[in-house]
Amino acid sequence: MSAETKFRLPDTGFSRCYDKSGRETEPIRPGQDLYGQDGCFERHPFSFTKLGADAAPLPETSSWAEGLRMVLDNNTGLVWEIKSPDEDDVNFCDSTCTWEEAQKKYVASLNAAKHGGFSDWRMPNRDELRSIVDYGKLNPAIDTWYFPGTQVAFYWCSDTYEMQPYFGWGIFFGLGSGIAYGKSSKRHVRAVRGGLSSLFGKPDVSRFSDNSDGTITDSVTGLMW
Repeated sequence: MSAETKFRLPDTGFSRCYDKSGRETEPIRPGQDLYGQDGCFERHPFSFTKLGADAAPLPETSSWAEGLRMVLDNNTGLVWEIKSPDEDDVNFCDSTCTWEEAQKKYVASLNAAKHGGFSDWRMPNRDELRSIVDYGKLNPAIDTWYFPGTQVAFYWCSDTYEMQPYFGWGIFFGLGSGIAYGKSSKRHVRAVRGGLSSLFGKPDVSRFSDNSDGTITDSVTGLMW
């Protein structure tokens, strides 16, 4: 597998550093007090490619009117739907649905219409949806150059809240926080397809290795815990 096609966990997008009083400060360098904050590091920065019908790459300036229908995350290999500004379209940016409707109706409608030329769209799991959150941005916490029409609102994930199964997980794209809501409530959804790792975001023990020294390595992300 080449470096270009290997799964990479995207950076958080957060680049600011803070002092002990919580005030933003100059970048903190190795050896300085408080070094080690998220803002001190940038690893696998966001990298997206705009796509048209049948996954044809488009110029970075392309809009919906110019054929933009999907975005490829070059780090994860996930392909995300782009929301339509037309209220008559099935994936209108303001439309909402229940968790069950998102699974059985919304995604099914995208597949029936072969959005972007594909019929394998699905709901993302929590880690997949969180991977496009840009924590360096607010309201919405995402790069709207690549994801126009994103609402400052909650978007469903495919995961059920284990302790209360009538709740479903999702991401609030005002801040990028994970929240669970009642599955019967009307919320937004953004479909996804593809991906370079079928295990990303799934609680599959086969992805973890016990290093026998008090640490665990995640073979998907490369992180050691």
